Amino acid sequence: MFRLTPIALIFAASLAHAGDWPQILGPKRDGVAASDEKIVATFPEQGPKLLWSRSVGSGFAGVAIKGETGILFHRVEDSERVEAFDVKSGEPKWKDDAATTFTGGISEDDGPRCVPVIDSDVHGKSTRVYTFGAQGLLRCNDFATGKLLWSNATHEEFGAEEGYFGAGSTPIVIGDVLMANVGGHRQDAGIVGFDKMTGKVLWTSTEERASYSSPIAAPVEGRTRAIFATRLKCLAIERSNGKLLWEFPFGARGPTVTGASPVYMPEATDAGKFFFTASYGVGSAIVAVGPPRDEAEFMRRQRSRLLATQYATPVRLNEHLFAIDGRDDLGPTSLKCFKLDGSKSKWVQDDFGYGTLMRIGETMLAQTTNGELILFAADAAAYRELARAELFDPDTDPVVRALPAYANGRYFVRDSTELKVFQLGQ
Repeated sequence: MFRLTPIALIFAASLAHAGDWPQILGPKRDGVAASDEKIVATFPEQGPKLLWSRSVGSGFAGVAIKGETGILFHRVEDSERVEAFDVKSGEPKWKDDAATTFTGGISEDDGPRCVPVIDSDVHGKSTRVYTFGAQGLLRCNDFATGKLLWSNATHEEFGAEEGYFGAGSTPIVIGDVLMANVGGHRQDAGIVGFDKMTGKVLWTSTEERASYSSPIAAPVEGRTRAIFATRLKCLAIERSNGKLLWEFPFGARGPTVTGASPVYMPEATDAGKFFFTASYGVGSAIVAVGPPRDEAEFMRRQRSRLLATQYATPVRLNEHLFAIDGRDDLGPTSLKCFKLDGSKSKWVQDDFGYGTLMRIGETMLAQTTNGELILFAADAAAYRELARAELFDPDTDPVVRALPAYANGRYFVRDSTELKVFQLGQ
């Protein structure tokens, strides 16, 4: 059943082509666009060119892109809708609705939170779309037709709770297994592995409650691991059987969340390090893995003085991380650059605003929650701003929490009511 070599698995997770943005945080879940993507050096005076826009329902789920098709996951009236659209025009191709009664919890928004996952099987014979709704409904649709292939009401089956904001950890596909941070209190279903083709439950693992952090895949010691930041721990899972390889405490009890994804930091020794961060007094941690195989050392814990970001995942370039520090709901916030060894910041740009980051080559994009797009150089020596533009009318008080996507020079970004696509490629 599992035929790919271990290192190849991390790249086969989505079988993405150059220019695709098939899942949360891009082709490799690290906030970095495909290597052949280009971006403008600055914006014209009137701002970047708007290609098209369309209305959308509620939710914080960004879009996923493969080829000429995008996938939108949003709430329309009393349904969570998975919808395919043409990336050149925004015109719908197909849609599939599932009833929902989600009320939003602390947030007024009542839509889905998780970015869709577009995945091809290991032989490239079929492409499918996986979505994880706010009430834990896991669905698999055919990418070409929208036909519902299978579904699992995970919260009902495994006894999971909606949490503060509903289910918000985007599942991951590695090889033939789809893994989700379900957070079930029955059957040790903190993390559940499904056969991605049939939806069959392959294994359940741990008693960990769900977080809002999405897992990543990383090659460590010659094998591919699934790395999770759960409600109260950071841990590694073997994809084939759900075996817990290592775990360390991370997070805090009470009204807290962990939202940023782990960041993989490769090393020449193939040992590997992982960077975890959260706000609410948690701070940051570096975990070094191996040797010996399957063991880890909690290398460093730099509380909030290094980085404590609410949900924005740091983005790496070589030996440095770029990150937005602070909380969207409280402030103040700052943009930081620091070395991967956890030492002090190289530079700090105060009062930057909160938002999310992505990188195209050596250019960083910061999408602020108030609708402003900022381009700056991925330069560890100093903050160098290249351009900025308001993508949404500030008079409408836009709220941009959905993660943007970048594919074939097009920038896809949505607020609570509208999806816009801008031409940013050279």
